[in-house]
Amino acid sequence: MVQPIEAFARTQAAVEPLVSAVGVGQMGDSTPCAEWDVRRLLNHLVGVNLEFGAIAAGEAPPAPGTDHLGSDPAGAFRASGAVAGAAFGKPGMLERTYAFPWGEEPGTGLVQHVADELLIHGWDLARATGQPPIFDDDLVETSLANWRRWFAEEPGPRHESMGTERPAPPGASAVDRLAAYLGRDVGPGAG
Repeated sequence: MVQPIEAFARTQAAVEPLVSAVGVGQMGDSTPCAEWDVRRLLNHLVGVNLEFGAIAAGEAPPAPGTDHLGSDPAGAFRASGAVAGAAFGKPGMLERTYAFPWGEEPGTGLVQHVADELLIHGWDLARATGQPPIFDDDLVETSLANWRRWFAEEPGPRHESMGTERPAPPGASAVDRLAAYLGRDVGPGAG
């Protein structure tokens, strides 16, 4: 299993080129998250970094619905990753406990949740924009184990961007198996 800080840093680094390659004309394109276009998905990625970075730093998170992208989505994503990374790297952060709507979570869980969100929504972005979703298998396997654990601990309806598990085709990559587990159609031509 990859440790949370490493998982965050490596996933952030893998998603950055995907974000940078998005064209202005793709912002309104649909994504595997039924209610989200590419711009909303990018805003969510930046928002996750900013929200959880603020929580880790003991600050108020940004207001829901805030546009974090401005005219430079790639710059906003890089900057948000730096904010989160700085907060996650503060002494004692991983050992502290944080309050969330779903209950208390240790710092390690907070950081891992960000890595897991970035990974699956990085896959969504890659699929929506015709890019290859290249994520290291050890990151994906760690994320899949976390999602399985979280859903086992919290049975019931999944978040709007996480659907019911779907089948992955034989020989599917690790990241496609993760995507299928989280309700994405990973078959040929899907997305």
